[in-house]
Amino acid sequence: MLLPVLLVLSAAPVVGSSPGVLTPPLIGSPSDAALRFANSRATELGVANGSKLSVERTLSTRLGPVVYLQQTIDGLPVWGARVIVSFDDQQRVVRTSSTAKSFTAARTAALISAPEALVIAAKEIDGAWLQTSGQPFGGASKRAFFIDGELHAGWLTFVPTLKNSESWHVAVDATNGSVLWVRNLAWSSNAAKAYASSPGGNNGGVGVTPTIDVELTHLDGGFLRGDRIRAFNCCPTANCQPDAGPMRATGQSQTFGGEIINFDVAICAQVQRATNDPSLHASGDYVYAPVDPPNTPRPSINNPADYDEFAEVHAYYHVNKAYDAVRALSSGPVAQANTVPLFSMRDTAAGGDLPAVWVNVSDSDLNSAMPNMQGVYVSDTLSRTENAMYLARENMEYLLLPPQVLASDALVIYQGAKADFAYDGPVLWHEFGHGVIHSTSDWATIVTFDAYSANNESSALNESMADVIAIMTGNDPIVGVYVGQRMEPVQDAIRNAENQEKCPDVLWGQQHQDSQHFTGAVWEARKQFLGSDDGATYDAAVYAALVQFPMNVNFASAGDLIIDSVVRAFPNVSDAQAKMEAVFTARGVKNCSKALDITNSLSVNRTYFGIPGSAFAEVNSGVSIPGPFQFKIQLPRGAKSVTLHAQGFGGGGGGGSRLELLAALDRRVTFTKNASALTNDATWRVVPTSAQGVITGKLDVDAPCGSAIYLAIANTSQRDRELYEVGFEYEEADGECPVVDAGVELDAGVNPVLLDAADVSLGDKAEGCNCSTVSPFGAFALVAFALRRRRSRR
Repeated sequence: MLLPVLLVLSAAPVVGSSPGVLTPPLIGSPSDAALRFANSRATELGVANGSKLSVERTLSTRLGPVVYLQQTIDGLPVWGARVIVSFDDQQRVVRTSSTAKSFTAARTAALISAPEALVIAAKEIDGAWLQTSGQPFGGASKRAFFIDGELHAGWLTFVPTLKNSESWHVAVDATNGSVLWVRNLAWSSNAAKAYASSPGGNNGGVGVTPTIDVELTHLDGGFLRGDRIRAFNCCPTANCQPDAGPMRATGQSQTFGGEIINFDVAICAQVQRATNDPSLHASGDYVYAPVDPPNTPRPSINNPADYDEFAEVHAYYHVNKAYDAVRALSSGPVAQANTVPLFSMRDTAAGGDLPAVWVNVSDSDLNSAMPNMQGVYVSDTLSRTENAMYLARENMEYLLLPPQVLASDALVIYQGAKADFAYDGPVLWHEFGHGVIHSTSDWATIVTFDAYSANNESSALNESMADVIAIMTGNDPIVGVYVGQRMEPVQDAIRNAENQEKCPDVLWGQQHQDSQHFTGAVWEARKQFLGSDDGATYDAAVYAALVQFPMNVNFASAGDLIIDSVVRAFPNVSDAQAKMEAVFTARGVKNCSKALDITNSLSVNRTYFGIPGSAFAEVNSGVSIPGPFQFKIQLPRGAKSVTLHAQGFGGGGGGGSRLELLAALDRRVTFTKNASALTNDATWRVVPTSAQGVITGKLDVDAPCGSAIYLAIANTSQRDRELYEVGFEYEEADGECPVVDAGVELDAGVNPVLLDAADVSLGDKAEGCNCSTVSPFGAFALVAFALRRRRSRR
């Protein structure tokens, strides 16, 4: 299967101008002023002749309005092509950025229809849901995509599956029917009572931590459908009737291999249960008793925790709380004077609806589905999932969905085996944070390259900024105390911004883990800018930076935008720039060495090491793509060989692998990217062997006494590679060495820390806040590392 997603860009974003006052005050509305300004500098911003800019959206911030301009060609929006114009409070342009596409030709005539594109897309999705006619359910919308220097008409399609945790979107070239990329847009949380945040950790819980009286707002009345969001429950039986069977889904499913399977499986019924209608709820309000955890291994009508109204009310309240918090951050005098609206979730357009909050979710138990006499795969049970996620639904012109599949953006909140994710307010705030990102800057999912590494920093930033929105909503650095202490492996919380994480030792090549040093930097800096409003001005500055993130944002450019916004927000703090730079540099958000010294920790393996493949990275097939950092070993007695050992699939077949171990002496291996070509200057290289999940690579070297060797594990496959329990050992060089001083100073940005060792492998990577599939190495779920706070490092 092709992997996500857009165009690989360099580590530095395409920024048209440096921050600073670039114009005098511009007349007219912010959108008109931004469009005039950008059109006057179209060449500088990379807007090619034949294409145009149109106003996509104007956003309000405390510092001034921000305008998104969409590049179009023959009326088609160009995917990933946006110019951002930022104003100050006098409507002077203070920053621009552009990911507009320059192109040699435009082929905008679609040779295939939307239904035809959907058929092509469905073949890429394992478990695509088909109608009985064989035509896939789903939707499609026409776009222009950048392909080999040209713009091609294409279809952005949505392909539903039976899994509530999936939101597959596939881009199809409408000129020839080829698949461009596949992306799962899932990011893995009136009078009423709710928990102020959550029921708390093991010292608290349902029945221990008291609820508080709250007022539900933005309601239309009757059920939890408001003017901004709507809430649903999920019943194990039809309409939660005790004598009814489960709702069922029937139809066909298409596997990735093309096999068509007929199915008839149980699904949970999507209903609204919580109500203040006295004819349905005697108290005439939204007060319900919390019920958690469940007492049955599978969702059941005999278990009230699987469909309790409290979860529905609690989620509705806390998502609205985060919504109000973000709207407050977006408030600014100039924006309001120009009638620029405050933040709102995006319009899902044709076929859509208000964003949904769906609680007590369970999935069809597909693992137990067995074929009947007619060959139809039947399952009568539901399964639990330990997860909460935000699902994005792109706007579609052509849309045909099965009843259970939401046509809008949605927070999908599961009832876990030991904890209901809807009871954990910060988890809900985090998932709503993904919605904020998707409704504003919505940057691309890409691989960031620098001279020494390649990593999916864009997804890590999505997780980090969702955490930032959660901690700003609650003014608390801790996310997920309630669920974190009630799921495996047990942890104090899902994540904690009060950390000491730094690059490169924080990096694993996994988005949740890799987010933590950035979140930590934002929180650490916040404590220096609390001011007289307990951080509200700082938070508004961070939001103003967030909505300016360009499509190709990475750690360093995101850090620069936040630093610039905070400096602008605190003009009376003379050393604001120095304070912010110090924090973000010390964390390695900026100027990270991307070389981790493991000399003193050779006995401890790295738990996980993820490396992008050429399909995701959009480089030529077969090139050597590095991981998120390189390894450094000091060699006081020299070395004649270095051996890599790891677990994972090498992907080569016949005992080989699609990996490469590269090395250089007393310097990092340098990678040079030119368009889709990628080369390196390694001195030594070897292809490791792979047998029964064990990867070994012995590299013969000639390292003299007192030298240091730098090692890069590279991926030569189209597919991403995931290695586990990664370690090195070396053979000392023959002969004697003079006595040398062992006190060698580490590279800037390096702060090696021993990681918790894991004796089993992780699940295969899956999108979402906290989910996995099971790998052949064992059932050590992604949550075991993706959201883990390493307690030894507090």
